[in-house]
Amino acid sequence: MWYLTFKRESVTLQRHNLQGRKVLLVVPLCLVLLDVLNGSNFVARLSDATYFNYNIAGSALVKVGRDIKASITKRKIPQKELGPNEYAMSGVRADLTAGILPLQHVVLVIVESWGLSNDTALNQAIVAPLTNPSPLSRYQVRRATVPFYGATVSAELRELYARRASDPEDVVSGTSLPALFAAKGYETVALHGFMPVFFGRNEWYPQAGFRTSLFINDIDKLQPVHERCGSTSFRGICDDTVPSLIKQVLVAQGAASAPKFIYWLTLNSHYPYASPDHPSHFACGQFDLSSEHQDICNLSAILNSTFEALGKLVSDPGIPPTRFIVVGDHNPPFLMRSKDGLYDKKSVPMIELIPKVQEISR
Repeated sequence: MWYLTFKRESVTLQRHNLQGRKVLLVVPLCLVLLDVLNGSNFVARLSDATYFNYNIAGSALVKVGRDIKASITKRKIPQKELGPNEYAMSGVRADLTAGILPLQHVVLVIVESWGLSNDTALNQAIVAPLTNPSPLSRYQVRRATVPFYGATVSAELRELYARRASDPEDVVSGTSLPALFAAKGYETVALHGFMPVFFGRNEWYPQAGFRTSLFINDIDKLQPVHERCGSTSFRGICDDTVPSLIKQVLVAQGAASAPKFIYWLTLNSHYPYASPDHPSHFACGQFDLSSEHQDICNLSAILNSTFEALGKLVSDPGIPPTRFIVVGDHNPPFLMRSKDGLYDKKSVPMIELIPKVQEISR
């Protein structure tokens, strides 16, 4: 096979957890102090004059920070088994368990910070490259929303384990979707264009049943150009180059190869939302995105580029029958509280493309 099964890296988590706890104690105190000095803290303030018109400690960004803190300090979201309409992979999981899933490849994409905007036209424009007539002619399309909770790891556990949880350690004993696929003879591959030790993905991805896990350095070995995209804090593989890599996996060894379950967690739309690294065709001017909403414009353009690359993949006549499920992880966090109400606080969008040609030719 053209790709390698990479050796899992080991890390000393206790030292990192201790350092993380110290940082997570200091940072919230600094945020509150900034709000007090600015006069935007609702409990204590030095004056009524504000230098900036938002409360940092109460922002949606800090909510996601609390979720990240919970995963590091082991303060966990109460577990719950999810029902059929509570996660995007419910249909695939049900068919797989019942033994009625057609012989086809399956690709799951969890899109970082893809939320449901209150502007319907903006939602449509972002995903337009994936839902235009060319891809639609080859697939049955299902669009829906699913509830979200917590940060990105919680979204991964939602889709891979059908569980509401925040810590992979709590669910590894359960039946994961990759393990179900592996039991049916599928190759299982996970892709993420960032560091493998981030949230211990190099540890728990194999435990979840992924035979192959490819991270930033692994993907570099498979691509001719080593380019980086995204914000300074989360700079990694360019998302709009990953679908071409997914195609390579899908067509590897031709029709005689085993069916594949491919999972891709995107990266470049992570907060803070930097300007797109590649030229974007997304026209922010047609929406009500003033200068104070430049971050939303950046986010929308990055997401649109990801969906454009996905649209080219799903409409490529060279790929075998493949079922695509694309879903957001959580709504996008922002620093300014005034933007909290611009996105649905409970649900994220999903798109499922089911090939009309059901079976892989073998």
